[in-house]
Amino acid sequence: MALRWYVVQTKTNLESYAAEQLNRQGFKTFVPQYLSRGVRRGVVVMRVLPFFPSYMFTAFDVEIDRWKAVCSTRGVLQLVTATEERVSALPIGFVENMMASSNSNGLINYDDGFSVLEEYAPGTKLLITDGKFKGMQGICVQSGQKRVTLLLSLLSRQVKVTLSPASVTPVSESSDRARR
Repeated sequence: MALRWYVVQTKTNLESYAAEQLNRQGFKTFVPQYLSRGVRRGVVVMRVLPFFPSYMFTAFDVEIDRWKAVCSTRGVLQLVTATEERVSALPIGFVENMMASSNSNGLINYDDGFSVLEEYAPGTKLLITDGKFKGMQGICVQSGQKRVTLLLSLLSRQVKVTLSPASVTPVSESSDRARR
């Protein structure tokens, strides 16, 4: 058999530590991370965050390597398996594609959506352009890196709905598109 990638569940916030411990044992590892911009005490800060919190990837040959040692490594909770006797490899190319999309610092080239924070201030009217609420308008309550929370009027009540920033657009912008 050949070297294949497997999923490892780590203890909370110990992805990099577990990867370091596995590397010392001779395992190849990959911890996908991205750069996130946020605000702390009124100051914009940049942080490196795991792309999959509490998960990482390790590669080994199930026929040759002592892969059961992964489970007893510090920082590791378990090797994600199909059954207790059989480990499940990821599809070929899955981790390789993520690694190819990361930069020289190992960070995945990922738009963290910070422009959404600037663009969709609370109170902004937004049109939902995708999904089951497509065509409805709502008021932005909160926007973040990966989601926007809107207040919709449904059945004579105000309902909070959380969506991807890619599935909403400001009402004025969509009105301009409709006029064209």
